[in-house]
Amino acid sequence: MSLHIRYLTTAAAGTALLGLAAYAVFKSGALRPVLVGTIRGSMKAADWIGDKATCVKQGVEGMVAEAKAVQQKPAAAKPAAKPATKPKAAAKPKAAAKPAAAPSA
Repeated sequence: MSLHIRYLTTAAAGTALLGLAAYAVFKSGALRPVLVGTIRGSMKAADWIGDKATCVKQGVEGMVAEAKAVQQKPAAAKPAAKPATKPKAAAKPKAAAKPAAAPSA
């Protein structure tokens, strides 16, 4: 026999024996309480994850509703902006220009 056929035969026989052993343990009832506990724990975990997902979904929906409400406010509802410039004081009249003095000789 070649080496590959020998390994294949050994692997198949080992798998068959392991399967028979698992079947015998399952049929004996010794494994049933362990499986029931595992399934019960999985169901509790699924319920917890579902509750957390619902809570997160409600939070996100609330944020989306708040963002839409802010976006849909009309522009007239916003308070009018005050002018940034100061009002100018009354302009003073300029004084009459003085005549230039004649140069002395």
